Amino acid sequence: MTEYKEIQEFGVAWLIGNERAASIVAKVEPTTIRERYVKEGSRIYADNIYYQTLNTAKSKLFRVDVQVHKCAVWSRGSNTCASGRKAYTVKVCDTKL
Repeated sequence: MTEYKEIQEFGVAWLIGNERAASIVAKVEPTTIRERYVKEGSRIYADNIYYQTLNTAKSKLFRVDVQVHKCAVWSRGSNTCASGRKAYTVKVCDTKL
């Protein structure tokens, strides 16, 4: 029996935008709420949560999407995805401001 030991990378990002799908995230450093690693059995996960300032002054709509990506082969040397990168975006909601 063999055990899979390669590193795989998964990411989830919240995309906050306006009616033109332009970002409304202010160019301000996010405030860290929590940064930690969580271990479950032989797996380790990064758990990072931040507060982000939004600039909604000229926006009429608040749009939220979630982008998920997976990298099948992670390059440790260059800290990038070497191959097998897949990504998709899911619309969460649109709300009038």
